[in-house]
Amino acid sequence: MFYFLLSLSLFLTPVFILFYMAVETLQRNKRDRLNQCASLFFFSAMLMLFGNFMTSLFTVPFSGKISYLFIYLPAFAAMCLLIRFCALLSERDRAMSRPLLLILCYAPLLSGLSTLLFPQWSYIEIAEIGGWRYHEVSPLLMGVTVVTAVYTMGLSLYLVGAGLREAAALQLKLKRKQLQMVMWGVGLGGAWAVLLASHKRFSIVPDDLWMPDLSMFGVLIYAFFMRYAMMKYDFLLSIERKILCAMSPVSILIVDRNGIIRETNAQTEAMLGPLHQEPAMRRLDEWLTPCEEDAAKPAEDSRCEALYRGEYAVHNRQGDIRFVRADSEFIYTAGERFQCVALLDITETKLAEAKNRHLAYHDSLTDLPNRFMFQQRLQESLSAVKHHQGSIAVILIGLDGFKKVNDSQGHHVGDLLLQHVADILLKRAALDATVFRLGGDEFAMIVPHSESQASISELCHDIFEGFQAPFLYKDKSYYISASVGVSLFPEHGQQAEQLLQFADLAMYHAKQSGRNRYVLYDPFIHREEQERFRMDGWIRKGLKQGEFALHYQPQVDMESGRVTGAEALIRWHHPEEGLIPPNEFIPLAEESGTIVDIGYWVLDTACEQLRKWMEAGYAPLCISINLSAKQFLDPKFPDVLADTLNRTGIEPSLLCLEITERTAMLDKGGCADICREIMSFGVKLSIDDFGTGYSSLVLLKQLPVHSIKIDRSFVIELETNDSDRAIIIAMIAMSHNLGKKVVAEGVEELGQWNMLARLGCDEVQGYFVSRPLPADEFVRFLARERQQGISVMSPAYHMHK
Repeated sequence: MFYFLLSLSLFLTPVFILFYMAVETLQRNKRDRLNQCASLFFFSAMLMLFGNFMTSLFTVPFSGKISYLFIYLPAFAAMCLLIRFCALLSERDRAMSRPLLLILCYAPLLSGLSTLLFPQWSYIEIAEIGGWRYHEVSPLLMGVTVVTAVYTMGLSLYLVGAGLREAAALQLKLKRKQLQMVMWGVGLGGAWAVLLASHKRFSIVPDDLWMPDLSMFGVLIYAFFMRYAMMKYDFLLSIERKILCAMSPVSILIVDRNGIIRETNAQTEAMLGPLHQEPAMRRLDEWLTPCEEDAAKPAEDSRCEALYRGEYAVHNRQGDIRFVRADSEFIYTAGERFQCVALLDITETKLAEAKNRHLAYHDSLTDLPNRFMFQQRLQESLSAVKHHQGSIAVILIGLDGFKKVNDSQGHHVGDLLLQHVADILLKRAALDATVFRLGGDEFAMIVPHSESQASISELCHDIFEGFQAPFLYKDKSYYISASVGVSLFPEHGQQAEQLLQFADLAMYHAKQSGRNRYVLYDPFIHREEQERFRMDGWIRKGLKQGEFALHYQPQVDMESGRVTGAEALIRWHHPEEGLIPPNEFIPLAEESGTIVDIGYWVLDTACEQLRKWMEAGYAPLCISINLSAKQFLDPKFPDVLADTLNRTGIEPSLLCLEITERTAMLDKGGCADICREIMSFGVKLSIDDFGTGYSSLVLLKQLPVHSIKIDRSFVIELETNDSDRAIIIAMIAMSHNLGKKVVAEGVEELGQWNMLARLGCDEVQGYFVSRPLPADEFVRFLARERQQGISVMSPAYHMHK
């Protein structure tokens, strides 16, 4: 019984040892080709020893076939794996083509399988002496086996020797020790197999003890050396570090001093994608491309070459690009230096940053470069052309009528229209031009190499031609035009700010000149704009410093000839320029919005003046005040009017507010509501410049006004122009039928007075009665009329004028 158990241990202990080594090696790194190859070698060797055990169990005739299948064929496979292992360990596989490597590695297996073609010459006979069984191999099988074994040992030693020479040249201590250990294993294992191949049985062995073929233990010897080389001189020395790499959420690579990848974890392959060839044993530079200057020039270390640090782009086999942030440190194993590189996948972050950068420099609606990009690109273009004396055109494009479409049809249609405009500009722009959206309804172009104004003119006309086609949306057509301003480098300016400012001035001038046209910047435009800017500053300053005053032009009742009221007219006495006529500053004030402040000042000053006259005992007068469109439509106006009336205490019916016909047409429904709210205070309303608009009849019917004022353009030629006279007759008749009073302004001659009297006009004002008078002179005018008791139509009155 003892010999039986001892025999089993001699047969099966090497089998279990090799099985353990196969599993252990594979578990260390299932993805590593070197570990895979070693594990398969251990398993093949295990089959050989297990086959030797099986031959001792079966009958002698059957044992020969078992030996062939479970000993010789696994032996040929083990020789293939030995060559493959030596090629991988020495890294000679990287220097060979794939077909050559396959031929060299799998030649032993092919030679072993070739013996199957000649079964009559490839046989094994089992001889048994006591407890010992040995093989009698046919000459053919013996010859193939010996040749293949010599080939395997010779090629393996060559590969290992070449690896040793390279490791010595590169001073790779760890690699050199690994290769030396494998060389010892090949030599000692082969020597053991050769020395014991001819021994049948030792005389000292008892007859009852079964013995395995001791020559096969040469494979076991080599397996021990192979395992020792991989465990002792591995890059990851402990199972804890292996688990750490496997569980790490980042990619970890071990790189030698030549940049060759020695080890990777599972996350590395997941990042690189499925590969035909694993990244191990390849250069890390093949995968990584620096993204930034810091990464392209790694930080130097006093102990070695360079660390992989910074951001890199990773190009995998599928053509995808991912981005990683690399960090690394140097590690030392068995006296050799390696670099542990950790790669954190930051692809999503980089894509988000790229998207944010795109949004920072591009308009989200049209995807055109935005104002920030425009300024940067213009500065870059100027820096480039200044070196070779080139030219640049800056073109600003402002849409005409866009606000009307946006307000009437909604922002959605407005957005679609802006995208339509962007498409037009992109299609019509020159090949080397860049189109931008500056914001709102403003676009811009930078056109390099603008050698002539003719080319710019042609480009502008192409843009206008693009706007001829309507924008179609839900069976509706929307037409829009553009006003274009152009400035040129170097003719108009040298700096980006100047060119942008001058192009903007030219575009504004195009809008002021009628729209749907382009204007090339001219210095006159700049001077005019500077004058307007200076004037606007004077207006604001003058309003604070009391430079404005009101003059009052009497309004006379034509039936009695008595003064019944006055129109308050603003005058500006500039300390340096003297008297500035209203037609020079009122339009600018309306454009800048200062007209609202001026209007409230006029309202307050006129009401205060009327209160003083009433307290002085003068007969009640109706003061007329002109309201600008912006003041009339100001939401705060009704509250300001009510506060002024309460504060000054004047009778509301003595105040008449005049709005122009064009103002009344700005917002028909809203205008009527405002008029009714004003009249609810008891204040009178009048339509000024009546007859110069487009809807006089409609206004008379819809607006609750007390009176109309016939524009002086109809009064000037009243006596000689039949058309003007007919229009005035119609105005007076319509107004009286609707119960509204008629006031004619601009009366300068007696004939005009007489004609208006015959036509039934109610009141007049003009130079025939009096010019606009300062408050004190207007008081004297009223006092003279009261003292003399005469009307303005008496000869005595005109003698005193």
